[in-house]
Formats: sequence, structure tokens, C-alpha cells
Amino acid sequence: MSIQIGAQLYTVCKYCQTLESFADTLARVAEIGYKTVQVSGCCAYDPHWLKEQLDRNGLTCELTHPDTADIANKPAQLMADQAIYNCQYIGIGFLPPQHRGTAAKVRNFVGQFVDASRTIRDLGGKLMYHNHWFEYDMNDEGQNYMEMIYDMFPASDLGFTLDTYWVAYAGYDVLSEIERLSGRLQRAHLKDMEILADGTRRYAPVGYGVLDFEKILPAFEKAGTEVAFVEQDECFERDPFDCLKMSYDYLKSIGYN
Repeated sequence: MSIQIGAQLYTVCKYCQTLESFADTLARVAEIGYKTVQVSGCCAYDPHWLKEQLDRNGLTCELTHPDTADIANKPAQLMADQAIYNCQYIGIGFLPPQHRGTAAKVRNFVGQFVDASRTIRDLGGKLMYHNHWFEYDMNDEGQNYMEMIYDMFPASDLGFTLDTYWVAYAGYDVLSEIERLSGRLQRAHLKDMEILADGTRRYAPVGYGVLDFEKILPAFEKAGTEVAFVEQDECFERDPFDCLKMSYDYLKSIGYN
């Protein structure tokens, strides 16, 4: 089955800071053609309200990035709330700065979620981890943080929402990393990189940068990815909704939507 393409709402999060604008954003995302979203960086909402808005626009939610304290301390409640709008995937968005630098710091942070990951698993869900570039820094024991996080959880308890931009930004090969994490990549972030004349690397709409998504998408598919979300942290001179549409149109042109 082909990967379903979704929109990571963090791309348009500044338009999701009130319930009224959040509802309007969902309608605009659906109008582009997206059928699913990831909720991240949005205002507080009642899960019944979100279900109503998703249903109204023919959308599903396939991943959230809630507050990490809530994941660690009340995973069963999160799962109950997300069951209202039929979302089984909960994501950790990043490794906070105070937990980087040494293997002990990373273990301390990640260890807070071991029990939660089992609870989420037992309730039919999946805890996911989303990377940035710093997870590829080496710790004081000669291992990068991604490798540590991988080793601390069985595949049944933790998956990875691999971010293509940050893998490349860290100097790693995206295709090799997809292969290494195969079987644990149920969700993914599609994020492109453009390189300016002065060598500056920055975000770009998918298909408008240097990453080869005609190879990346089949690799994700082979690795078991079910949903891949378009994300662009900053859109610079472009409107974020235009960027989402540019990415959607490009992905549709190569057979994914």
C-alpha cells in the first residue's frame, strides 16, 4: 500500500493559536488535498472538538506531539483522549538541551518514557521519537543519541518519525538511515533542504531542494512507513499554505498523495 501524505500542522502553527483559526487552518489544509494531519504546536483543544473539525473536513489525525511531561506522567489519559479522534500515535518532539552532552543525561531523559511507552503499546498505540540534527551528536561514550534511543527501547515500544532534513543536515545519508531504522518508521517527516549561493542551508518545499524524494519515498515505503507528513519549519518569503500546496503538488506528481 502506498504511503499516505499528510500535513504537519507545525508548518502553519501560527495560524492554529485560537480554536477559530485552527478550524480555518484545517479547512485550508483539506482544500489543498491533504487527507491527514499531525497536530503539533497548536492551541489547547478538546478532543471532541478536534474530532468534529476533522470529520467536517474529511481529515484524520495520525500523530500528535503533546507535552512531554504529559507523555511521561499520564499516557493512559492521552491515549483515551486521542481515541476520541482515532489517533494511536504519540510523538516526543525533541531532546531538550539540558539532556544533551553526555550518555547519562540522554539516558535520564529517555528513561522517563520507558514505562509510558509500554502503557501506550498495551493500549494499542505507539510512542514515536522525532529527531533533529543534535540526536546525531556523539556522546562521551562514542555513540550518537539516535543509537542510544534505538537501543533503549524494543521495536514494539518505540518507533521513529524520521525527519529527512535533519538527517541530511547532520551529515548522514537519508537512505542509509531509513534502511537502518526499517520496521520502526511507521511515521515520517518529509522536509526538503535548499542551499543558497553563500552555502546557507535552509528549509524548502518538498521537491524544491536538494533531497531526492523519488528515492526517499520508495525507501520509506520499503521500511514500512504508513504516513509521511510534509513539514517546513520556516517558509521565509513564501506563505506557509503555499508551501504546503507546492509540496503536495510535487508529491502528487511523483505518485504520492
